[in-house]
Amino acid sequence: DHRDLHSFPTRRSSDLQQERQHYFVQAAGFLTPKTAMETISMALSGADPQHLHHFSNHADLYRFRMTQAMNEDLFTNSSGASREELIAAFHARQRHVYEKLPPFRYTPPDLKWSLKNVRIATTALALWLTGGVLAALMAVNRMRVS
Repeated sequence: DHRDLHSFPTRRSSDLQQERQHYFVQAAGFLTPKTAMETISMALSGADPQHLHHFSNHADLYRFRMTQAMNEDLFTNSSGASREELIAAFHARQRHVYEKLPPFRYTPPDLKWSLKNVRIATTALALWLTGGVLAALMAVNRMRVS
């Protein structure tokens, strides 16, 4: 469920560091159009850090639910048995527990989401393109036809 994903604690300090780095790389697109184009290309192909983070959050949530289901099974079926007996009993029921879990399904974000995450790089590339067109127009105006 999409709502569970927002309440699931998946932000890490490394995520914030990656986010800052992502904005720095996007801003570097103002220095060279190659960087802006690479950033946009990675976002459109789903190979950027934001897509990895999106996938990791969904995988973490699925793993959390799977752990909850296994813990619930152990709690429900524990009757004062020893640790070894609980493990053996779980292994006997393991297939049944896993079959009750829904399969992991992941839907990547749409194009709008991807482009929203590279606004800075898109702006930089648009400025480079505008500058290139203006330079070409100025060069054409300076040409003399003899």
